[in-house]
Amino acid sequence: MRRMRRRFKQTAFVAVTAGAIAVTFLLPRYDLPPTYHDFADRRVLFGVANFADVASNFGFFVAGLYGIAVTLSRRRHFEDQRELAPYLVLFGGLVLTAFGSSYYHLRPDDARLLWDRLPITVAFMGLFAAMISERLSVPVGFRLLPLLVCCGGASLGYWMWTVEAGNRDLRPYILVQFYPLLAILLLLWMFEPRYTRGYDFLIALAFYIAAKMFEVADKPVYAATGNVISGHTLKHLSAGVGGYWLARMLANRKHVREITVAPIGKVAALSTRSN
Repeated sequence: MRRMRRRFKQTAFVAVTAGAIAVTFLLPRYDLPPTYHDFADRRVLFGVANFADVASNFGFFVAGLYGIAVTLSRRRHFEDQRELAPYLVLFGGLVLTAFGSSYYHLRPDDARLLWDRLPITVAFMGLFAAMISERLSVPVGFRLLPLLVCCGGASLGYWMWTVEAGNRDLRPYILVQFYPLLAILLLLWMFEPRYTRGYDFLIALAFYIAAKMFEVADKPVYAATGNVISGHTLKHLSAGVGGYWLARMLANRKHVREITVAPIGKVAALSTRSN
């Protein structure tokens, strides 16, 4: 009965994924607004154009390096060594995002935007594969990892192709950026955890949602703070904290079996003493 319920959940998850893909391409074409590259904070500091938006990417670099270090140092705490790969892709993507986003913000335009979005897409696909491994199936998550990374890259390749063709279309990129957020929530809700601290995924997602809100409110935030800090700068900082939070989760979580076995051991020890 339990196996049947799990199989039903797996089928439902696949159906939701297929539905999300179909709906994406039924929607009208979408592209960046004409003012997308017009960021609020253009101040030059130390000879660096758009300094705040460039420098705030350092948070991605720190979170990514910390995440890689934690993943490797805690490798024995993973139930299956194949689970390391998605996390290394996730945190490696964050490190590369620091460079790609800095490169873009030095002189924002469509061509440079590709190098901003490509590494963050890789990071997203790593996180998605990690969740599939932990909640659905380790072999499936491991095998899907290269395919998901390729799909993320292809979504941006498609966008650049439509830019060249004059019929710009961001729909596939929107899918690979936002569907994993929904999928992670579904996986957390539908499938049993193998590790503790699953709520940390929700906290990390909250930081990312806050980052997207800051991005939309770039100029209003800049005006509200008296031109001290822009929404886009806060976006980078918030998203970087989200990446750090995932690394923090790996550093502190335990396997569920460790939690369930410990109380049994304590009960057995007390019983022995009483006898």
